[in-house]
Amino acid sequence: MSEPEAITLQSQFLRGIEDVIPSTNSLVNELSEVLEISTDSAYRRMRGDTLLTIDEIIRLCDHYQISFDAFSKVKPGLVTFNYTPIEPSEESYVAYLSNVLRDLKAIEAMGGAKATYACQDIPFFYHFNYPVLANFKTFYWMRTIMNLPDLNKLKFDADSNFSEILEIGKQIYDTYLRIPSVEIWTSSTIQNTLMQIAFYWDSGVFETADDALRVCAELSKEIEDLQHKADSGNKLADPSIAIEENNEDISEQTAGEQVNYQLYISEFELTNNCIMINVGSSSWIYLSHFSFNSMVTRNQAYSKKTEMWLSNILKKSTLISGTAEKQRFQFFQASLTQIDELMNRINSSVEKK
Repeated sequence: MSEPEAITLQSQFLRGIEDVIPSTNSLVNELSEVLEISTDSAYRRMRGDTLLTIDEIIRLCDHYQISFDAFSKVKPGLVTFNYTPIEPSEESYVAYLSNVLRDLKAIEAMGGAKATYACQDIPFFYHFNYPVLANFKTFYWMRTIMNLPDLNKLKFDADSNFSEILEIGKQIYDTYLRIPSVEIWTSSTIQNTLMQIAFYWDSGVFETADDALRVCAELSKEIEDLQHKADSGNKLADPSIAIEENNEDISEQTAGEQVNYQLYISEFELTNNCIMINVGSSSWIYLSHFSFNSMVTRNQAYSKKTEMWLSNILKKSTLISGTAEKQRFQFFQASLTQIDELMNRINSSVEKK
């Protein structure tokens, strides 16, 4: 590689770092601190007068959780993904959630970041605002997906409390609300959670019918609250405050802290959860795997392809947030009806005994 090419590549790499640091921080100070060099030495690297060493590139990649292949000339089709390995233990799940919270806080701090989320499932961030539902999802993931030995013979009790997990989860929920988002749902987005509840009920994993019904009730509350957010186009809208039709001032409580929320409904089924984060000139992708875990890449070629895919889906989808009142009402009512049907089935099973 020629020196001019190396300088250009280094400039792109440093711009990528500048995109992901908090907007209140300067790149020169970040480089000086992470690389333990003077500000003058940092400026020389920013201008291209001094090339980064391999050791410095590794230190920067490790510190900012980015991969250098996002900027280097790698063979087309080769993409590096990072992910958090999860072991069958509650401590490992807590560590995973802590990493999710760290990423969300970093995204929020960047300023100007936007998330585009293709939702095969209800975004799991939302569940943590509903303690019984969050406890159920946590129990399901750890018992059925992670196969924790201590949970394999236990039944789900709605009063069980994964307190540390719920505390981290509530911070995840609150942080996600402050990140402007475009979400793409389908008629099947709610199905996975409904199927999990039904599977546990049919398998006798609930301690009592009341435990199953309480999970269903909180799922209904979650859907109603999300409908309210879609009504206003604002994730921070307080569900307890009624929204007047065609009133641009959604509420005094949320005025001044509006967060754009666009919800689209796609008629095409989504086969995976995919989140694209855009900030400045950079973008990166989170893909779900192992049911609830995710792997991430900052490879710009892959991000561009993903952006084209998401753009194509959006063009063929219907925006129902802040507009399309009829379609929005019908969509959410269909979801609530499915929950009611499951609750009726649970009640009927109890009455037959």
